[in-house]
Amino acid sequence: MKYNAINLPDKLDQLQARFLYSTKLAEALGISRRTLLNWRQKPESISAKYRLDIDVLYCRHFLIPEWDVPQQTFAAVLLPDAMPHNEALFLPFLRRLSYGTIEMETDMAKADFDNIIDGKKLPKNMDRQTFHEGFNAYSFSDK
Repeated sequence: MKYNAINLPDKLDQLQARFLYSTKLAEALGISRRTLLNWRQKPESISAKYRLDIDVLYCRHFLIPEWDVPQQTFAAVLLPDAMPHNEALFLPFLRRLSYGTIEMETDMAKADFDNIIDGKKLPKNMDRQTFHEGFNAYSFSDK
């Protein structure tokens, strides 16, 4: 099953059937029930962050249980060439990968890493070399 071939309204409908109540689905996505209603009327208004959240929730409830069958084999799937330009999918992956790398090397806290990447400023408890290591791990990993 290719989850990316299913449009967002269909994913929301299937998730709604799984959660039964719209309040439970909205809570699982971290939004208000009103936002969920707005998305149904205007799916193009869903931001990249929430598109990813919907995909993850959909995969968690529909794809992973299918994959969790013992002794099952899968064909390799190549990522599309446009993957590095898909901010909704690539940047969160890149950020997690970069943090994992820098955490192993420097034992940096996630909050400090986020502060470096988002704020581009030196946290009070960090020296300049560690700051540059964290920033470089993220900024050069997409090259």
